[in-house]
Amino acid sequence: MFYKENIQGQNLKNIFEKIDLARAFLSERLPQKTQNLINLDTLKIADPKFVASIPPTKRAADVLFSVRGTKGRDSYIFICLENRNANQASLILSLFEYKLAIIKAYLEQGNSNYPLVIPFLYYYGLEEWTGPRSLAEVFGTSNLEEYFRTRTYFIPIEEVLKRAKS
Repeated sequence: MFYKENIQGQNLKNIFEKIDLARAFLSERLPQKTQNLINLDTLKIADPKFVASIPPTKRAADVLFSVRGTKGRDSYIFICLENRNANQASLILSLFEYKLAIIKAYLEQGNSNYPLVIPFLYYYGLEEWTGPRSLAEVFGTSNLEEYFRTRTYFIPIEEVLKRAKS
């Protein structure tokens, strides 16, 4: 078992870079539904070349892991270590932004499928975390589609020209 007292007074990032400790921590903390999507036995530190391909301004993770999905899908887990209790909503948005940056970097390497990216915020501050725990809480709705909806309309140029003449 991975216990909180194991990390007090130590460098958290170095602990998470030890695969056995990271695997034990994640197996205890990730929801079973999430664990069913990945094979934690394949957990490893992400390739540094891949991490370097993510723009520095988009990097939010303290540790980025790669892991195989249960259906063979490439997957990533990133851990963000946080000990302050300020700007909690913006921190959740930053995690989402980093998730998108990982997906974009993955696709730019010539991959055609989208990887599963699991953000994990490990808050170890003295005060209780009182902020949102998800994008749904940030936006105050469970229907995130209304915030992220993208509609693409294809209108043939002939139709545009015909309408312009009338």
